[in-house]
Amino acid sequence: MKKDKGIQRALQRKQPPVLPTNFAFRTLLRIEEEKRLRQQRIERRQFLTMLGTCALMLLSLVSAAVWFYGEALRQLFQKVMASLPDISGWSFYLPTVVALALLWKLDRLLKRKFSPTQPSPGNES
Repeated sequence: MKKDKGIQRALQRKQPPVLPTNFAFRTLLRIEEEKRLRQQRIERRQFLTMLGTCALMLLSLVSAAVWFYGEALRQLFQKVMASLPDISGWSFYLPTVVALALLWKLDRLLKRKFSPTQPSPGNES
């Protein structure tokens, strides 16, 4: 019984938790950030759904064209390939195009990683 009274006294003496002065502001900022992130996820999901739908529509269009005009397309493709210059002349451009694509991707990655971000609420100077 003495232990119970000691625990009760300790609980009665316990002081309420002290919150920082900007607790409400920071909590609202976190809530807004969560809302923004949730909205970005929804938009990304919608974009990917739209992209997949467009890809399926394009695939069905190409399939229908091949189904209905397959022989004519094959003959047209053969004529176009016969009129093109030899492929060895284009071998210089392929590595250049691949290098440019890789450099563009690296540039985007580095810009995203090292771009200045908005200052956090506690670090304003």
